[in-house]
Amino acid sequence: MHDGRTLERIEPYNRGSSKFPMSADDVKAKFRDNASFVLKPDRIAQVESLVDRLETLADARELVTACCP
Repeated sequence: MHDGRTLERIEPYNRGSSKFPMSADDVKAKFRDNASFVLKPDRIAQVESLVDRLETLADARELVTACCP
C-alpha cells in the first residue's frame, strides 16, 4: 500500500476446485470472457449452444469448427 502496509489473504481452496466449486453461470461467464479474445459474440453463443447439446451432437467436428476464429 502507499502507506507501507502489506495486505495478504490466503485462499485455502482455489475458486473452481471441488472444495469451492463454480456455478454453471460462473463457468459460462469465464468462458465468455476468455473466448472474447478470439471469437466474436455470435460465435461464442454458438459454442455455448453446442456445448449445452454436446451429448446429442452427431459429430463433434461441429463444435471444433465453431471454436476456430
